[in-house]
Amino acid sequence: MDFDPKTLLAGLMIAVVVAVAAVLVDRSVFWPEDDAFEQRLRALEDSLARSQALRDSLQADIDRRYVRLTQLTARADSLQRALSDRDAAILRQERLLRTIQGNLTAYPLPDDSLLFDLNRLLREARRLEGAAPR
Repeated sequence: MDFDPKTLLAGLMIAVVVAVAAVLVDRSVFWPEDDAFEQRLRALEDSLARSQALRDSLQADIDRRYVRLTQLTARADSLQRALSDRDAAILRQERLLRTIQGNLTAYPLPDDSLLFDLNRLLREARRLEGAAPR
């Protein structure tokens, strides 16, 4: 078999032109699986972006709730201290009333200590009325 060099060169040039055309033409025609892969990759990237946005939104919500919880905890602590102070004041008043009752039983006529106790009780009652929660 004898090949003509011109025919061989022409065949080689046709093969090169076809190869270059294949590279220049949209590769999805020749490799459709790459296009499907890119579509899946884009879908995964979109899903990742949505997941990150959701995560950021949830983190912001958690941060807001943590701040609110901290504020509520501080308010609860403040109210607990106020209640403890009020309970202590009530106990002081009860002791004072028992003292006054004892004085009234022991001393039927008012004396200076009884008047002092009554004045102290009145001052304490006025102070508590002013400190009562609204």
